[in-house]
Amino acid sequence: MNRKYKGFTLVEMLIVMGILAILMVLGITVGRFAIQRANRIAHQGAVDQIDQAMQAYYTVNRKYPSDTECASMSTLMTDETNCLGSFVEGGWDGGSEATYYYTSDSISQSFLVCVSIGGIDDELEEGFYCSGNAWGESDAGADSVTTKDVGPDDAGAAQVTSFPVSQDWDGSAWGSGASIESR
Repeated sequence: MNRKYKGFTLVEMLIVMGILAILMVLGITVGRFAIQRANRIAHQGAVDQIDQAMQAYYTVNRKYPSDTECASMSTLMTDETNCLGSFVEGGWDGGSEATYYYTSDSISQSFLVCVSIGGIDDELEEGFYCSGNAWGESDAGADSVTTKDVGPDDAGAAQVTSFPVSQDWDGSAWGSGASIESR
């Protein structure tokens, strides 16, 4: 008696399921990497936007905003009298959750702004991204920060966390859809 089965064998099904499992693991890994990279780029872009706004502010006022007058990042980004509010149109978007740091020297001629790449207070220990003109030793409290990328174990990482102005960003406050106005 000759029977013809129409269907897959158990071995064939196991092979297909194994291949699908491998593809899912690869997809999830690549997806997580892409999300982390996108968050890092968003944070770097936000810091570079602040840097551009600082330069525009300096062009008009011949000094950078004081970290005593702009005692929080939300004040720095929204106050139109003493801070960057009039140079950031339509709000500002700082990316995913992070802590932003800002400092300026005693005569407001140098500044440094940094963001924790690894979430609030760099909980994932990915380091910081900084921008400004207060590199090397200065009154701005940036005497250990000498590069834009500060690793979590660098001497500059402790210096970044000791800045006078820091504020956690939850991804929703301080407006959204920022554009920097050139004056």
